Amino acid sequence: MWMVGLSVDEKIKDIVKEELKKQLAGFEERLKEYMAGEFQEIREELSDIHPRTKAIEEDVEKKIDLLVRFRKHTLNQLMAEYESLVSELRSSEKEVDKGISEE
Repeated sequence: MWMVGLSVDEKIKDIVKEELKKQLAGFEERLKEYMAGEFQEIREELSDIHPRTKAIEEDVEKKIDLLVRFRKHTLNQLMAEYESLVSELRSSEKEVDKGISEE
């Protein structure tokens, strides 16, 4: 009698084991589907982010280029004013020197 009970226990264990395997397989399949969906969402978000990042990079490059050109223009303008002042000072010095030598 005791042997019969063992075989019933073994059958129950086998049935439970098979049921758990089915449940685990179902869980794994749902998890794979969920992860595939999550990965797809991430891919879509990244594909949306890339063009925006590219546009920001281009905008920053344009602003830096504009800043460099403005700085160069400002420096050129300052140098022109400096040269003009130096030229005026030299002319004034020559006139002063002429005035002193004539006296």
